[in-house]
Amino acid sequence: MGKPENFINKNDMINILIDLHIAEAKVSVINLQMEEARKNYAIERKIIFKKYKTSQMAFDSSFKYYSLNVKELDLIYTNVIDSLNLMQSLNKINR
Repeated sequence: MGKPENFINKNDMINILIDLHIAEAKVSVINLQMEEARKNYAIERKIIFKKYKTSQMAFDSSFKYYSLNVKELDLIYTNVIDSLNLMQSLNKINR
């Protein structure tokens, strides 16, 4: 499979995934009803995609491309996890 149209490069994909995981965590800690949480997360996703000048469709097709290239996806998620762990550590230090 070749790279899809509107392909999201590796660095942007890492940053988008970081932001998506943070948004998901924020929504989960405010104890909303399931439907309200889904709505809030959908809004957050739109804001994130707008920030990176991309779309849900481009994200989905790029994610599918990376998921078919396991080494690439592993590298991406290693960076995502490392970044989230660093953010969490810095947050604990700054408390």
